[in-house]
Amino acid sequence: AKKLLPFIPANAGILLVPCCRGGSAFTTGADGTYSDASGASENSTRWGVDKPLYKDLIGRTKAALKKNPKNVLFAVVWMQGEFDFGG
Repeated sequence: AKKLLPFIPANAGILLVPCCRGGSAFTTGADGTYSDASGASENSTRWGVDKPLYKDLIGRTKAALKKNPKNVLFAVVWMQGEFDFGG
C-alpha cells in the first residue's frame, strides 16, 4: 500500500480488506490443503463461490464499501501461500 500512495491523489487513501485462511486451497485433496491440526473443517479451507472463505471476502468487501460512499473497489491482491510456491 505504501508503494501505491505516490500514485493516488493526496486526499485519497488505501483501504485494505483482509480475508485469509492458512492452509486454504482451490482443490480438494491436494497436498497441504488441509490439516487436522488446524482445527478448521475441510470445507472452510476451500475457495469457491459457495464456500465460507468466498462469502467472507464478499461480506467484508461490501461492508467496507458501505462504510463510505467514496470507497471503491480498485484492485484485488492475491498472495499464494509459501507451501504452494513451486519455483
